Amino acid sequence: MILCKKSGRSFIFSLYLAACFSLFAPAYAAPAGEPDMEAIKKALLSDPLFLSHLHDKISADSLNPDIIRQYLLKNPEILLEMQEILAGKADRQAQNTADQAKILRENQQILYHTANDITLGNKKAPITLLEFFDYNCGYCKRAFPEEQKLLAAHKNVKIIMKDYPILSDDSMQAHVVAQAVKILAPEKYPLFHEKMMTMKARATQKTALAMAQSLGLDTSRLQEQAAKPATQQAMLASARIAYQLGINYSPAFILGDRVLGAVTAQDLPRIIAEEEQRPAGAR
Repeated sequence: MILCKKSGRSFIFSLYLAACFSLFAPAYAAPAGEPDMEAIKKALLSDPLFLSHLHDKISADSLNPDIIRQYLLKNPEILLEMQEILAGKADRQAQNTADQAKILRENQQILYHTANDITLGNKKAPITLLEFFDYNCGYCKRAFPEEQKLLAAHKNVKIIMKDYPILSDDSMQAHVVAQAVKILAPEKYPLFHEKMMTMKARATQKTALAMAQSLGLDTSRLQEQAAKPATQQAMLASARIAYQLGINYSPAFILGDRVLGAVTAQDLPRIIAEEEQRPAGAR
């Protein structure tokens, strides 16, 4: 599933909650009825953090946590099953993290040293944050002003913007036009990018060309440049790396050898502050 989302975990969890309500509806529709204990067990095993989620997300009026507690007290063996699931999940996550770090190490040139990307902030800053973005991603657009604030507050940070048009064919066409702008008028691309990130209209080839035209660029030349295979391949180079990393959402952030996962722009000041505390050699 390809998602433009604020947080992968919160989005998936919202779907999970909906499924839980559906799952438990027959058990709790009639207070006098017997709850479906097998359904409870399945929910617990599918998400070992189910109880904490219950505490945080579901009121006692919606779903009585005492029934879950009673079930666990009567069936303590399920805690061992949950522990095994957690251990397996941790092992898989560690392997995924190691695989991602290897991919990042092997693709430093494409990720950090290509002329196909825009760099926000001080280009000589020692801390580099990568962001994979889509011009049609609402969350990417909302993150843009927060990132500007971050760069104003942290002069030792720069953000390399990586084209990742995953939401639609319109996105792909708009990003190809953006690549043409980079090639033909690199000095005007930062303003073009800012206007694309702040415009209300949907990003398409037409709106991207109109934006470029408003900056005094020749749209005929841009279309000719955009049609060249080399222009399209330049845009896809970084996208292929994102695909290998298993990134299927935007915005997606990378710091050093870590894919930060589903974080928001509001999380970035804290993450950067932690990074600033690390020795330079450890970055």
